[in-house]
Amino acid sequence: MHIYTGRSGTGKSYALLHKAVEEAKQNPFGKPIYFLVPDQMTFQVERSIIRLLKATTRIQVVSFKRLGLRVLQEVGGASLYQLSKSGIHALLRKIVEEERESLVLYQKAASHSGFIEQLETTFTEWNRYNVTKEAVQETLDKLQKKERSNEEEIMLSKLSDLNRIKGRLDEELHLKYTESEDHLRLLSEKVPNSSKLQSASLYIDGFHSFTPIELQVLQSLIEHVNQVHIALTLDPNDASILHPLDLFYETTKTYQQVKQLANDLGRSIDETSFTDTHRFSSEALIHVEKNSDVRPINESNATSGIRFAQAVNERTEIAYVARRIQELVKSGDYRYRDIAIVARNPKQYQPYIETICNREQIPYFMDEKRSVLNHPLAEFIRSILEVVDRNFPYEAVFRMLKTELLFNQVGSRERDYVDQLENYVLAYGIRGNQWREENAWTFRRNRTRAEDEDQNQSEIAVEQAINEWREALLPPVRGFMESINQAKTAKEYVHALFSLLETIDAPAKLKQLQEYSFERNKLREYREHEQIWKEVVSLFEQIVMVSGDEKLEFHTFIQMIEAGLSSMQFTTIPPAFDQIVVADMENSRLSQVKVTFLIGMNDGVLPSVHRDDGMLSDTDRKFFHDTGIELAESSEEKLMNESFLFYRAITLPSDKLFLSYSLADSEGKKRLPSMYIKPIQDMFPQVELESIYEQASDNSPNEERSFVTTPKATLTHLSSELQAFLKGYHIHDYWFGAYNWFIDQKDAPLQTLQSLYYSNTPKQLSVATAKKLYGEKLSTSVSRLEQYNRCPFSQYAGYGLRLKERDTYKLEAPDIGTLFHAALKEMADELQKDRRDFRDLHEADAKRMAKTVVESIAPRIQRNIFAHSNRYKYIFTKLQEVVARASQVLGEQARQSGFVPAGLEVGFGPNQPLPPFRFKLQDGTEMELIGRIDRVDRADINESTYVRVIDYKSSKRDINLDDVYFGLALQMLVYLDVVVSMSSSWLNVTASPAGVLYFHVHNPMLKTTEKLTLEELEKKLLKEFKMKGYVASDKDVIHEMDHQLEGHSSVIPVQIKKDGQLVESRSSTLSEEDYSLLQSHLREHITHIGEAIVAGDISLTPYKKQQQIACTYCPYKDVCQFDATVDTFKQVPKVDDKEILAMLKQKEGEHDDH
Repeated sequence: MHIYTGRSGTGKSYALLHKAVEEAKQNPFGKPIYFLVPDQMTFQVERSIIRLLKATTRIQVVSFKRLGLRVLQEVGGASLYQLSKSGIHALLRKIVEEERESLVLYQKAASHSGFIEQLETTFTEWNRYNVTKEAVQETLDKLQKKERSNEEEIMLSKLSDLNRIKGRLDEELHLKYTESEDHLRLLSEKVPNSSKLQSASLYIDGFHSFTPIELQVLQSLIEHVNQVHIALTLDPNDASILHPLDLFYETTKTYQQVKQLANDLGRSIDETSFTDTHRFSSEALIHVEKNSDVRPINESNATSGIRFAQAVNERTEIAYVARRIQELVKSGDYRYRDIAIVARNPKQYQPYIETICNREQIPYFMDEKRSVLNHPLAEFIRSILEVVDRNFPYEAVFRMLKTELLFNQVGSRERDYVDQLENYVLAYGIRGNQWREENAWTFRRNRTRAEDEDQNQSEIAVEQAINEWREALLPPVRGFMESINQAKTAKEYVHALFSLLETIDAPAKLKQLQEYSFERNKLREYREHEQIWKEVVSLFEQIVMVSGDEKLEFHTFIQMIEAGLSSMQFTTIPPAFDQIVVADMENSRLSQVKVTFLIGMNDGVLPSVHRDDGMLSDTDRKFFHDTGIELAESSEEKLMNESFLFYRAITLPSDKLFLSYSLADSEGKKRLPSMYIKPIQDMFPQVELESIYEQASDNSPNEERSFVTTPKATLTHLSSELQAFLKGYHIHDYWFGAYNWFIDQKDAPLQTLQSLYYSNTPKQLSVATAKKLYGEKLSTSVSRLEQYNRCPFSQYAGYGLRLKERDTYKLEAPDIGTLFHAALKEMADELQKDRRDFRDLHEADAKRMAKTVVESIAPRIQRNIFAHSNRYKYIFTKLQEVVARASQVLGEQARQSGFVPAGLEVGFGPNQPLPPFRFKLQDGTEMELIGRIDRVDRADINESTYVRVIDYKSSKRDINLDDVYFGLALQMLVYLDVVVSMSSSWLNVTASPAGVLYFHVHNPMLKTTEKLTLEELEKKLLKEFKMKGYVASDKDVIHEMDHQLEGHSSVIPVQIKKDGQLVESRSSTLSEEDYSLLQSHLREHITHIGEAIVAGDISLTPYKKQQQIACTYCPYKDVCQFDATVDTFKQVPKVDDKEILAMLKQKEGEHDDH
């Protein structure tokens, strides 16, 4: 045996490799030479050997796993089927489900996500460390015989559960299947029988430690091969010292284990110590290697070969690295393959590396394994199993459909059909058996209808299309459901699933996806589409092998599939030779690296915080250790090994080392530098720490100039710099040079550059366009005018573009409002048929009628939503109570008032009881105002007729005159104007305005601390229904509205003194003059709005009144992109009623003057 020892960069690996090559050259056809390295190192060693030998059949680069496979193929033992990780996961899930009732600690946790993964990791560790079921049982026996603490009780339960599951797993695998770790055990047994290993040479490199099972294999190899050469990284001068805090503690321990094996086997040992440094070309790196673990710090005057940088955040750190890489490659001294980015946790930086390297056109390879769960085939399998198991839940159905594997062709227009089908399903609340029913689905555009309406041709066409799409997509699913219902065993379930994939021609669809990815140069996706079918079929085969004819619950089968798919990962192959490598500090084995960027040197990352979050805690591991069972390192031991990982990283490059960290994470939280970076900085007092900022101009002049790299990256920074220039800041001339360069290009990025002058200001529509959108005659509602005043753009989006939010199957405030309106109208109509009105309605009648009326209306509300669930049925009964209570109160108010209904749901517009309210606009366009008034009451007082408008609301509402004045609350006074203006033709009498009032439809909960009589309760309840709004200031009109008026009215917003005078501060009243002023203002205001709409005004000016803003509930926020920090609100002041009336009088006076 020959052992090569030395610190990093001393040439031991070089010597080992050349020794193997020389042996092969001397006798090209001699006995095999095995070069044993870790899995992740095989590719680069093969490349190095080929570079030196050009071709060879004698040297074979192997990992433990590959060596085991070759030996077993030679001597036997490879015939046992090896279950993959996904197969083991599926088998473990089945075992856990079968043993769940017997488990003590893990009975509930067994169903949690990640449980099977942790279970498999634990058993893999046991296999690697040669921990048998019998050894664990001995530990359990010792625990049971002693007095136990609470912690030991938990340990007992834990180990008992784990050993039970492990026992079952071993039984299932025994003499039929193997795991990947079993190959090492078999290898150690079969080495003596291998003729290829007899007289072979074995070279070992890249290992820092060995597990017990690997040591067992190594022992067998040392005993039977001709010669063994092994290289270990350690200080030859301290090879006998063993202390956990020593830098080379782990490798020195391995060195002593290997020597002990050789001594025990009687093998002679030669040692070669390498002490001279050969790798490093800079004094700084030589100094770092020799002194990184020396205290106190040894300083160096070196200034080249090492750099330190702190960046404001992780993204800026990676951008800095990318710029340095471009500089190195452009210098001509380096290729991309000479450069490595090393991190303790590369995944943390992955999104930034992908984005920035692509932008900077830097080829890179990140050795990461991606889960298959997001692949369309895996998603299809998971979702269709959920569809069958849970009876067509919405989410699973559309996850299944959107994989496109049920389409005739992937990427076809069928995806648009699925989107429209999804809209329908959301709008109608389609669930469960509704997918399977034979009856055709129906379609009505309006979700809530106060009255029955016939289906129009457009609705019939949509209904037909929806049913055609459903029938085109679902037959394979129905066939699969039938097969699953008949299946009883794992084999039958797998057959049903595989038959479905054949029916939908899944392999051909995957081929289409491959071609699509290849055409777009997405090579990683191409390889994933290539791998997935083989992996899925392998999982199916393994499930059939381990559970084939066993009877299984369908739910258990689903869990086996889920466990198998969850453990699957796509493997990646380096797509090119000339590329940078992004490496994990712990697991990667790199060589021939000239420049290393060690990123993410932050506290908590390096050294890494090892959490005790596995199934076996550090306490468990210590207990095993005390009983003579060795397991993997504890958290404390891993932490002590971090310094060696750091040493390996900083001694990796031959020429240059860049060390960097970020000052904040992606969320802006402060981060501190690693404890490792300060000692390295102190070694080089003449090397300054660079501070790197995101904005180019915030950096030093030299660093700022480096931001000009590739066109794509430069354009990003150029836009930012030019924006600063437009704000008055100075920028360097080379940014103008970059701007001129872009402008001179044939494919100049004009859109990006024009964004510098972009403001979120919609361009006014032309009059012609406005007429095409709105029509030659402008037909509008009052709510549309109010929407224009809230924000002109929202009016355009809603009524011009006709944008609508996605309809969903849920009960919303407008639906409840429609129900209340329709119910109270139908009750009034029923009373009218019997020549009665609300005055004649008392409690018993109100409850009976409310129940009957609401039941008749309910099927028309949100597509009969009240029959959908028990929750909605409960809401339905509460709404019945609300209508009953409201109708009772309306009856009580009617009995106190002289006003009687003149009309309910009074429409004004074409084919309505009242004609539209017409306005002539300046350009000659006719504007028609249309709408529907909930209730109009009339009363004859002193030979005059008065009318009032009442609006039913499902929430509290009042009228503020400033909202009326600024057009935010036009509805009630415009409705009153319509009724008064048309009273002579409608009521055959000229009427005067009596008021506008809101009636809150609700069922209030009374709060009181006193004991009240029934009569007092009724009065208190009546006050809760007091109407809000304005009434005429005429005393006779007020008394006609409330015959029982004394002090505070319980019906209208009025209070009188004992002498009959109004308490003005507590009364909401308008005089005839006030009403006339408001009427004139509103008509003028409406005309102005109409003219603005037809002129094409779509300005983005949402109103803001104190804390109220138009954007709060606006459905078009994502369309307009209004930004409150940049764009401007239209400010609406808060003005009291007196001031509003004064403003109206002043305005009227100005008109009179003109």
